[in-house]
Amino acid sequence: MRFPNPKRAESIEDLKQKLSGPPGQTFTTTIQKFQERDGEEDEEGDWGSEEDDFPVLSEREDVFVMVDEAHRTQYKKLANNMRTALPNAYYVAFTGTPIEKERRNIRHTFGNYIDTYTIDQSVEDGNTVPIYYQGRLADIHLEERDIDELFDRIFSDKSEEEKREIKKRYASEKDLAQAPSRIQKVALDIVNHYEETVPEPFKAFVVTPSRRAAVRYKEKLDELSQYQGDMESAVLVSADHNDPPELKKYALSDQEQQSIKDRFKDETDPLKIVVVCDMLLTGYDAPIAQVMYLDKPLKEHNLLQSIARVNRPFEGKKNGLIIDYYGVSDDLQEALRQFSEEDVRNAMTEVEDVKPELEAAHKKALSFFSDAGERSVEEYVTQLEDEEKRLKFNTAFKRFSKLMDIVMPDPAANPYKDDLKFLGEVYAHAKNRYRDESMDLTGCGKKVRKLIEDHLSATDIEILNEDPVSIMDEEDFEEELDHLESDEARASEMKNALKHEISVRYDEDPAFYDSLQEKLERLIEEYRQKRMEEREIIEEYRDLIHAVRHREAQAQSLRLNDTTELSFYHSLEEAMTGSSDREALMVAEERTTYSGKELTEAAQDLVSRLREKRVVD
Repeated sequence: MRFPNPKRAESIEDLKQKLSGPPGQTFTTTIQKFQERDGEEDEEGDWGSEEDDFPVLSEREDVFVMVDEAHRTQYKKLANNMRTALPNAYYVAFTGTPIEKERRNIRHTFGNYIDTYTIDQSVEDGNTVPIYYQGRLADIHLEERDIDELFDRIFSDKSEEEKREIKKRYASEKDLAQAPSRIQKVALDIVNHYEETVPEPFKAFVVTPSRRAAVRYKEKLDELSQYQGDMESAVLVSADHNDPPELKKYALSDQEQQSIKDRFKDETDPLKIVVVCDMLLTGYDAPIAQVMYLDKPLKEHNLLQSIARVNRPFEGKKNGLIIDYYGVSDDLQEALRQFSEEDVRNAMTEVEDVKPELEAAHKKALSFFSDAGERSVEEYVTQLEDEEKRLKFNTAFKRFSKLMDIVMPDPAANPYKDDLKFLGEVYAHAKNRYRDESMDLTGCGKKVRKLIEDHLSATDIEILNEDPVSIMDEEDFEEELDHLESDEARASEMKNALKHEISVRYDEDPAFYDSLQEKLERLIEEYRQKRMEEREIIEEYRDLIHAVRHREAQAQSLRLNDTTELSFYHSLEEAMTGSSDREALMVAEERTTYSGKELTEAAQDLVSRLREKRVVD
């Protein structure tokens, strides 16, 4: 379907005139235009009008009204005005939060769904990431607790007289949420959690119950960052001309506000945390935001839309995280009851609910190995020889590491940390042993990657970010073999190094590497059938490695100028003798009309002609 360029309706009279024109036009307007005089938005997100009746703007039947964010303003008098104005129009609703409650119900108002796209589908398609939820600091939560108990917890260091004075000033739950001593505790926890848990380059929101609280959080974060690292923050709140001086200093122009929004989205910018009250909670997309520190009582669609600020995908971002200091879990459950269960399933999953998945993923990652006495990295790497088995382990290990990344630093992750480090070491060794590019730790969470890197560094293993040692690096490769624990491990390393070298160098000399690969496969099969011992197979592998390393010497022995001429020599040899095997070469003069000398001259002449004509490949 194509729509012509939309035209904006500046007023209700302007909309009426536009609707009287020819068909095939598109107009944009707001529902607030459907009122005769200014109204005020009520707590339900609706607008009122003092007019009892509203004029009909058009009785046409070819009008389609497409309503965006239809969960907000489509249920009361203002919506009635719109339907009175356009009585014969077709109404189509778009919403990300389809409400189905008694007073406001999307399907009751607009009819059945034409199409739906659920949260689970969005995550599966990669358009969003899952959101996890964690309650923090139970002693300063505001979750349906007696205020006296909360006061006793928060102000335990105060005298009874001081507590009475504080109660006079902070008499409600909202006031308590803004108490400087509470904000200090929460801000300290935010800084610690961010520095310990949130990897570069991800950023965070702090959502507060009031503009005053937002300013207090900003100032406390600034104070703490002086002692606990350089962590720049900014505050974005609306301004009023009656604001006291402590709020006025944070009043920003539109240009200054836009600068903060742009900086927050920039992964290279040092601005890490933005503190808000109401701003940015809807309609602002910053994929780099991973965490929302929530200290505000949000409800229904406002809660769901707010937490969606952290579900936008970004490279390396496995999930969004809500850290709840206010205790909105009950409000979340209430919010979810207002919507279709299928539409909002898994809108937010508690970290606690991930722990059984973590246990299962841990068992799965270990299930690929059978312990024979004391487990060793080499023993486990050897058990990943089969490519199909290695691929399945790769998938299981990344699943295990992803869930560890979500749960850490919660103590629930502690029982699995040693196995994560050990399996990470196996994973890194297997990547190098089998030259397997699919086994890439960069796919793991950054916290997990750092844990494994630190472990490998502590055990003097420096292979994580290096390429496997090539057989062409004679000294380094022999040193690598010396470090291995057994002849079995050395044979495995040599075999896989040869397979890799043949693969990457094949196009340089197809005839030669075909012959080499055939012999390698024969040796592998003989060793598999136990017709050769480790010592014997190692010596055979050494002969093949020697042949690969000394192609230049081979060219010289045949009086060829370089290995390019040697490659053509091998191809001519194969064409004339039917073989490029070294033994066949010894008797080539007796079996063909070409002598070794003539093959050399032919290869040199052919290469010379191709170079003169600059023929490529």
